[in-house]
Amino acid sequence: MADKKFDKLPIHQSPEGTAIFPHLNTPDTKFKKEGEFKVKLSMDGTEARGLKKIVDEQMKVAEEEAIEKAKEATKKTKKKVEAKAADLPYFDEVDDEGDETGRVSANFKSTASGISKKTGKPWKRQIPLYDAKGNAMRKLVYGGSTIIVAYTAKPWVNPKNEYGVRLQIEAVQVVELVSEGGSSQRQAGAFGFGARDGYTDDGQDPTKDSISVDEDGDDQTDGTVLGDDEESDKF
Repeated sequence: MADKKFDKLPIHQSPEGTAIFPHLNTPDTKFKKEGEFKVKLSMDGTEARGLKKIVDEQMKVAEEEAIEKAKEATKKTKKKVEAKAADLPYFDEVDDEGDETGRVSANFKSTASGISKKTGKPWKRQIPLYDAKGNAMRKLVYGGSTIIVAYTAKPWVNPKNEYGVRLQIEAVQVVELVSEGGSSQRQAGAFGFGARDGYTDDGQDPTKDSISVDEDGDDQTDGTVLGDDEESDKF
């Protein structure tokens, strides 16, 4: 069985960064019919050290699980099975000449819908968005906006014995908004967001249109997610 200390993963906050190709208001359905919320965040390299450390630690968790599964598969098949690392969800940015810029980009994702393996019922997710004061907002967030991402770092192992870490979006705070046409009400403090100087939303109350995700709706697209209650009995 999986180590129970990974059943409930903590929510972390990214540094402030620039949103690149964000899909935060509505999911991207181009490559996945269930839809996927996502954003690439460009951050100062020094400020991103904490995020990189969290990912590296969870990568070790995934690697250990993949190695154990590889050993079991080798015994069953009598053929050598190895654990294979997937790309990290972060990378050091480089300029056109291939030199490091001192900035780091990280890819954050969250599946938008699915079917609960426990109940068999469909679920949907909407990303909670907050302005710089911690107020819920509904304005469209475009590339170039300055944001902070509340995320969980989820180690995973798939049936091919590939392993990695997924940075799952839990909520987003918009510090500086870039949006056309203008520049789930939950407490922002639940994600560690406090008031700060920056963009303040003046939109309507979004609670009537918000959609909450089923508790069994954690992302499973990368394979087995370590730390997920439903999957923990597999190990």
